Amino acid sequence: MSSIYENLPILTGSQKQILWAETIRKEKLQSIADTLDELDPNTLPSDLTPKWEMMIEILLHQKTASFWIENRNETVGNIFALLAKIHKIPDIA
Repeated sequence: MSSIYENLPILTGSQKQILWAETIRKEKLQSIADTLDELDPNTLPSDLTPKWEMMIEILLHQKTASFWIENRNETVGNIFALLAKIHKIPDIA
């Protein structure tokens, strides 16, 4: 997950928003990394991994500070559901 941190897009917004959003983004990405570390890939449904990978990729490309700030209290699952709805991706678990 550390290499992902190096390739994140620069956030847009006011300087204050950007500083706050960078902290939030790092915490959310760490939460994803922690969750993935705890999962046993042998027990996951075969279609779950590609969906999670797609959602993580979409999440990594969220460039507006306001997105991260507005969703700071949401679980990663809720953020994935929101992004799936926005991008019209069906059946995200």
